[in-house]
Amino acid sequence: MHGIKYRFNDLVVFDPDEATLSLGDLNDDNVIAISSVTCRLLQLFVENHGEVISRDVLFKRIWDDYGMVSGNNNLNQNISKLRKIVKTLGIDDEFISTVPKTGFVLNKEIKLDVLREVEEKTQPATSPLLDEILPAGNADESRDVSERNTSLSVTEPVSNSPKKLIPSSLLLNKKKIYLLLFISLFTLVAAMAYLLNYRTAPVANEGYLGIVNGCKVFLVTNQGENIINNKPVSEEMLRYAASKQQVCRGDEYLLIRDDALVQSYIPGVKRLFLLKCEILREHRIEMCSGLGGESNLISN
Repeated sequence: MHGIKYRFNDLVVFDPDEATLSLGDLNDDNVIAISSVTCRLLQLFVENHGEVISRDVLFKRIWDDYGMVSGNNNLNQNISKLRKIVKTLGIDDEFISTVPKTGFVLNKEIKLDVLREVEEKTQPATSPLLDEILPAGNADESRDVSERNTSLSVTEPVSNSPKKLIPSSLLLNKKKIYLLLFISLFTLVAAMAYLLNYRTAPVANEGYLGIVNGCKVFLVTNQGENIINNKPVSEEMLRYAASKQQVCRGDEYLLIRDDALVQSYIPGVKRLFLLKCEILREHRIEMCSGLGGESNLISN
């Protein structure tokens, strides 16, 4: 069973699994790929066809729940992109309407069909029975054949019995080969597991600290949730970030993070870095840069 697809106005097909909009044929020229954010947005509109969805719900379901920074600019850009793609594929009716001071809605006038692809199941052909092959009038011939087969079955084991004997030395050699193969495979798996465990970096935890000067501040650390939930340390970090007097626009935010490869020479002191990051949504990457060098913050 393949995934579910949706068709708008008997024309445009939306495939959530492939994140594409198309005319439903096999021509690659009519298939338009969309980003994961745009795909989630359209999926939410489909699930709430004809119902108004508020901006707050859209922010949470499309961006916040996935750890991304939401904003009106991002929402408006994705709505505009969906409208243009659908119009390019031939739907001239208003696809998504703006409800002032509330949100957006996938118009009820847009016809929505659910498409399900079912795999064809084939049954293997059954073998014909012996009595269906032999004619009914040849019963005597069948009986003769049966008697000949019976006589052969009695004499064959006596003549072929020496050929079925396998030397014990050959069996012993096979057991040794199987044992060596098992030991080699076990050693290889153990070595790979050791190398993977040795090279695996500690899992970093990310937490939200607060807002300073209109900038959201996040913390990424390898120390687990202890430092994130340490209120005095978090407040000190926010005061330090506020002293830099940074202004964030659009998808910009501040990030405080540590680095396991860079350690302070003073025992008990954790070296953290304050960065300013920007989300490049079209390329699905985040670019970060320092703010005039590194800083030392005592954690414990």
